[in-house]
Amino acid sequence: IVFIGTAAEEFDKLGIADTGDWRHIVFGLTLGATLLISFDALFNAKARWRQLRSAAGMLENVLYLYRTRVGLFEVDPLNADSRQPEVELCQALKKWRSDLVAGGDLQLSALKKDHPDTIYFHEQTPKARRPRAEKGEATATTSEDSSPVSAPHRGSAAVAGPGGNGRAVGG
Repeated sequence: IVFIGTAAEEFDKLGIADTGDWRHIVFGLTLGATLLISFDALFNAKARWRQLRSAAGMLENVLYLYRTRVGLFEVDPLNADSRQPEVELCQALKKWRSDLVAGGDLQLSALKKDHPDTIYFHEQTPKARRPRAEKGEATATTSEDSSPVSAPHRGSAAVAGPGGNGRAVGG
């Protein structure tokens, strides 16, 4: 903008161009830049992105620690049946969520947005609220325990051995 304004003045001094048109162009560019800066400040997208990206990294860290069972999530060697890692994970997730919400300026994000029930197709809602289940449409898994193999056929899958005989294994 400064370059165009300076060039317009120089062109006017040299008699090459009329500065009236250039002044309108400079004003328009200045107005456009002001609007862009205002919208950026209003939506604060960069700061919100940094906040969400940082929170995603922290969540990833918590999940890796849980999956590898290190740190807070170590399994007690004296009590292998302990649910302590799961309890610690629950507490860590609650702390992560409270830290995320406390970070502020997330009111424009979809973090707590209520979505219509029609978008949930992957067994995320009770069967009474599932639109596909109500219509009788087939879903990816139909058994209660979400297994793709029906209950009577479990354990009797045919296995092709080296001879390719396809014997039934199991009962």
